[in-house]
This record gives sequence, C-alpha cells and structure tokens, in this order.
Amino acid sequence: MNRGIHTSGVLRIGAVLVLVTVAAGLFWYFRLSRSERPVSKVPDVSPAEFEKIVAQGKPGILEFYTTSCPYCRMMVPVLERLRTEYGDKIFVVTMNMERYPSEAAKYEVPAVPTLIFFDAQGKMIGGVVGYHDYRAMVGVLKQLKFID
Repeated sequence: MNRGIHTSGVLRIGAVLVLVTVAAGLFWYFRLSRSERPVSKVPDVSPAEFEKIVAQGKPGILEFYTTSCPYCRMMVPVLERLRTEYGDKIFVVTMNMERYPSEAAKYEVPAVPTLIFFDAQGKMIGGVVGYHDYRAMVGVLKQLKFID
C-alpha cells in the first residue's frame, strides 16, 4: 500500500515538473517575441548614418523607438508605407532610443514612439509623440508641405 502511494506521489511531482517546464518555455517564447521589433524595410540608423541622410537635402522623419514599446511596433507598417509611397520626396528612418540615449536627449524625446520632422536643410521643425495611423501621418506631411 505504501508503494502505491509513493508511486502516485512521484507521478504527481513529475507531472508538476513537466507543467512548470512547459509554462516557463512558453513564458520565455512570448516574452522574447514581444520584445523584438518586427523586421522592417525602414532603415534603423546610427547617429552618424542619420547625419549623412540629413545632408542629402530631403525633408523627412526620424522615429525614436524602443524594442519593448507596443506602439512603436504598431508604427512599423505606417512608416513602411510612407517610405514606399513618398520615399522619392522624403526620408523615413528610425533610431533605437535604448541604443542611442544621447541622441534622444539631444532631441528632447519625451516618450516613444516620437517622430521628429526635419526640413530639407536638416533643421528639426516639429514632432509628434505616440502612435499615429497612416492617414494622420499623411496629414502631418501635407501640413509641413513635405508632400502634395
């Protein structure tokens, strides 16, 4: 009789260990997938690369983001579409605020996502904070006279 109770206890402990292992694996899988920024067609630039882009004489958008920001991930398709449709008139690039905190401080980035607009001379002329859909972004670009 003790033998049956002992075996049953071992089976319960084994089942709990399997469940804990599976739960831990799922936790890490979803945690990692949430923290990564989706692969994007929008260039993720360093400060030196950004200076070269600004020197080309086109107006454009610089987005500051973090890898853990869900609204930053939501901006990816919006920025891709802007780059696809208006890339001949404007530049669209991103910069990781965690990797380049001094650049974020330089532009006084209050939160992410922050989109900063630059004129053709490379001067910062404005910005918006938070998620903005495609239509809203086109409206901003028209207001700034970046596009028709």
